[in-house]
Amino acid sequence: MLRIIILLIALSTSLYSYGQNYWQQRVNYTISVKLDDQNHSLKGYEEVQYINNSPDRIHFIYFHLWPNAYKNDATPFARQQDHSKEKPFLFSKDNVRGYIDSLDFKVDGFKVETRFEDGIIDIVRVFLPKPLDPGDTAIITTPFYVKLPNTFSRLGHAGQSYQISQWYPKPAVYDRKGWHPISYLDQGEFYSEFGKFDVSITLPENYIVGATGQLQNPEELEWLNQLDSITRTKSFKSQPPRPVPPSSSKYKTLRYVQDSIHDFAWFADKRFNVVKGEVTLPHSARKVTTWQLFLDENALAWHRHRNDINDAVYYYSLWVGDYPYTQITAVDGALSAGSGMEYPMVTVTIPEAIIHEVGHNWFYGILASNEREYAWLDEGVNSYIENRIAEMRDPEEGTLSFLTKSPLFRNLLDLHDIKASQLNNLGYQMAASRGKDQPCELHSKYYTKNNYGTIVYMKTSEMMKYLAAYLGQKRFDAAMQQYYEQWKFKHPYPEDMQQVFEEVTGENLDWFFKGLIQTTEKLNISIKHINTTDSVITVDVVNKTAFPLPIPVSYVIDTTVIATIWTKPLAGDTTIQFKRLAKKGKIIADHTYLIPELNRDNNQIRLTGIFKSWKSIELQPFASIEKNSVKYLHYFPVAGANTTDKFMLGMAFYNSSLIQRKLWYFAMPMYSFHQNEINGIYSLSLSITPKGYAFSEIRLSGLIQKFASYTKYNPQLTLFHKKTNMYQWKYITRLGYNYITDDILSPLHAVEIRHSIHKETTLRSFAANGELSGYRNDVNTDAPNALLLRGWVRVARKYQPKKEVALRIFGGKFLYKDGHSPIFIGLSGSPDYLKQSVYLDRAQISPISRGFIRQTDEKDGAFKNFIPLYSSNWMTTASLEADLPATFLSVYGDLGLSSGYNGLLYGAGFYVKLIKNYFRIYLPVAGTKFQNSIPESFNDFKSNI
Repeated sequence: MLRIIILLIALSTSLYSYGQNYWQQRVNYTISVKLDDQNHSLKGYEEVQYINNSPDRIHFIYFHLWPNAYKNDATPFARQQDHSKEKPFLFSKDNVRGYIDSLDFKVDGFKVETRFEDGIIDIVRVFLPKPLDPGDTAIITTPFYVKLPNTFSRLGHAGQSYQISQWYPKPAVYDRKGWHPISYLDQGEFYSEFGKFDVSITLPENYIVGATGQLQNPEELEWLNQLDSITRTKSFKSQPPRPVPPSSSKYKTLRYVQDSIHDFAWFADKRFNVVKGEVTLPHSARKVTTWQLFLDENALAWHRHRNDINDAVYYYSLWVGDYPYTQITAVDGALSAGSGMEYPMVTVTIPEAIIHEVGHNWFYGILASNEREYAWLDEGVNSYIENRIAEMRDPEEGTLSFLTKSPLFRNLLDLHDIKASQLNNLGYQMAASRGKDQPCELHSKYYTKNNYGTIVYMKTSEMMKYLAAYLGQKRFDAAMQQYYEQWKFKHPYPEDMQQVFEEVTGENLDWFFKGLIQTTEKLNISIKHINTTDSVITVDVVNKTAFPLPIPVSYVIDTTVIATIWTKPLAGDTTIQFKRLAKKGKIIADHTYLIPELNRDNNQIRLTGIFKSWKSIELQPFASIEKNSVKYLHYFPVAGANTTDKFMLGMAFYNSSLIQRKLWYFAMPMYSFHQNEINGIYSLSLSITPKGYAFSEIRLSGLIQKFASYTKYNPQLTLFHKKTNMYQWKYITRLGYNYITDDILSPLHAVEIRHSIHKETTLRSFAANGELSGYRNDVNTDAPNALLLRGWVRVARKYQPKKEVALRIFGGKFLYKDGHSPIFIGLSGSPDYLKQSVYLDRAQISPISRGFIRQTDEKDGAFKNFIPLYSSNWMTTASLEADLPATFLSVYGDLGLSSGYNGLLYGAGFYVKLIKNYFRIYLPVAGTKFQNSIPESFNDFKSNI
């Protein structure tokens, strides 16, 4: 009893402290807006009541003007589109873009100064006529006009279908950590203040509207009920899109009111079908009305998911806390920012994402965390509940359930004993094994496009599942419900969630909130050793991760789990015991794949046998995932050909494909029917992903290539320089040694140091390569025959989505070369002494096609006109390429200077891209190549293609 009293006192003290220290601003809105569906615009007026609940005197307020994100190519949204390689907005015309203007801010009736800063046009600072003291209120008013863009992201229209979100002037959040003015981004969501919204929308009366808030128009509500009755009489079959009816000449004004929300969105279309439903909440038994608005062409899919909105409201209420509002709406609409987007009480979504988007009413809507800086706190936690509903409905449901439900993929990947949910970490594991993962907790704008999905959503969801499994579902749910009760209608940070979970569970959860969530540390657990008697199994469990982890250890007989014991968060090793029930069996760490390990080679030990910890080896085609009990040797049939070996047939063998192993091997023996011998490619590499900042991966590799015309041995060190965010340049440094035997240079020794730089966006690309190479092909001397420095730079700019103009500049110079060395710089590509390119006719013996002889690797001078000119001193070239509009043709022009040739070398012509970056045909029409600068006849032209 004394312990209970002490606990209650401690809890009440912490809550009292929380109540004393926490504050948040309140913002109440009154907005009236009219839709012009002929000019696709909004004209509105806004009154904002800003209540300063902070302990600070405020001199200005930041306002978000997010429609301005669509105004030009210089906004943060446009720059993110460029970096994300999204094309529609950047290649759009001004008349389909958007903006907000006609602003005239007044505070308490006084016109005030406003200021855009740092060239950012979607954030404005509104200066107050006098400081706003703690507890005081300011009334801020402004008219506004919004030119609606096409639907490039969230706000916009597709014809007369309207998605009106992030549309009105909106104060930024001011909280205990300061101001949070944020520009609109496509990847990266929002942070807003709670308050009351009173919004009036005027539009033609035949529009059907789904919106935030409670509808105040009884006649409109009756019309929606009638539409629901009509929809229920329809047959849900695939239907063509219904033509958009003319807009009514009569207008209506709809009024929506709601307190305790932080955003307002609305969606309008004249073609919506309407379905009304009702949910009884599990705790309060209060009833919530649900609405679904969808188009004819998507009706069948919406019908398949007709129960999702009700299930989402019920189970989120059951496991997190009762839904606090009276209605909720899911809308079928145009969207270019993922599969759906949530707003309080309304979401625009595809039917497959209804549960996820409705769930955001809890994680973002009610628990209003800063989504921009802590995306995992809403997207990841929400995905956990979403996945829990999916698994409750179907144990075989998961992010990649199409793999486990398909007999083809189940066999190809050997997924017979794997549940779909156990594949949810695969995307993260593929990135992490290559050193390309990022922490769950990171600013949204810094994630790569793939990592934003696989880590923020999927990995965080699986880490929440791991935490729930360790705590036990009952304790986890109690903590989640307390978190909801304590922080609903407030702004929680990660440390607030951690504090609640620790108070409720009595556990130190740093290993989760600071280890799993904040780092990219690779997890590594193992079963080190077992001792057995007739009655007891003693197990040594080891955690080699840099922070503690709780580890589930299972005693398994055949396929039956006899018992599972969880260790406490473990740093180092510990010992646990099982009661032995049979002679045979095995001990498995993380039997259900909760922990996203990259290597499970040491997670299992058998109770009997000589090599108890050895995994069985199985042949498996194509690919597989990491398993506790099996080590795979993958294989794949291959075929190839060249003019020396002719047709070749073989098999590729390798030890990993999806998740890159630290030690990776690849063997591809190929039988040449013409040469009657085994050729092929063989590789072995060791990959290290260091914890330091400089490199994301260090790779030591060895390569052997053997074909009839040459044999090559190539050990190599490759350094992948680390990127801290998606916008950075890619740097790769390689140091390699080559030993090559062929009929010309045998044997050739070569050492090369190469450094490459690359960055590509939607509009621009830049690539550069610098190389220092030393060659020796005289076995009687240690001195190099040649020392060559060369490099190139290529810059390109797209002027249409698939059309670009590019400039390439090359320079090469021998720092040393003796008179006997056969190493040269080539004008029309390199001689490829190191056998780094794929040539169909390396020996140039083909009687079939002269095109094989004129194959170029686009290295060295890279002249498109085939000119067999080589330099033993220096060479430089400049090449311009341009795709022609409205045609499949491109043009090129090359200029060059070289020692050994007096005058300017040049060439020009057309080319066709048959396979981009791999196969092109060049058609020379002018240049040094021709006797009189141009072809003398059609045959002269044709023979030089």
